[in-house]
Amino acid sequence: PHLPDEKDLPRLPDELAILQFLDSADIKTEEGREIFLKLIKWADIWVESSKGGQYDRLGLPDEFLWTINPKLAICHVSGYGQRGVPEYVTKASYDAAGQAFSGYMSLNGIDYSLKTNPYLSDYVCGLTTCWSMLACYVSTQLTGKGESVDVAQYEALARITDGRFMQYLTYGEK
Repeated sequence: PHLPDEKDLPRLPDELAILQFLDSADIKTEEGREIFLKLIKWADIWVESSKGGQYDRLGLPDEFLWTINPKLAICHVSGYGQRGVPEYVTKASYDAAGQAFSGYMSLNGIDYSLKTNPYLSDYVCGLTTCWSMLACYVSTQLTGKGESVDVAQYEALARITDGRFMQYLTYGEK
């Protein structure tokens, strides 16, 4: 990773320098957007977690960010992905929703669906985000071209069910 040129960063007083990367900026404002784009300019990786398509709606699609930093590795994390059925993509998701929507919840319990604790869907989504982001970053380093990955919470959990759904559809058993 490379360090930013100091003149490109918003500065805090020296005694608060540790906070300069822990501060937040409202990217819906002109000042916040300017700060965000300055940080994107020198970043290697950007991970965001919001409802699908949020940054497109804010006028910050991947393609625009790559004009600022052509080697940026981008990871979008959401409940239902960045594109697809708008009624789902634009919704927030939580652990129980991820378990239910992925079908994983139907594998637990006897006559009814049962949520698994603690926060299995959140945990699996986090792990999937980690290795997906690393693969994206390695690709950008090898090719010199920015990449983007889309991690949907429900898909991450559905992938660990192995062949359970095919087994059910083929043989009618869990």
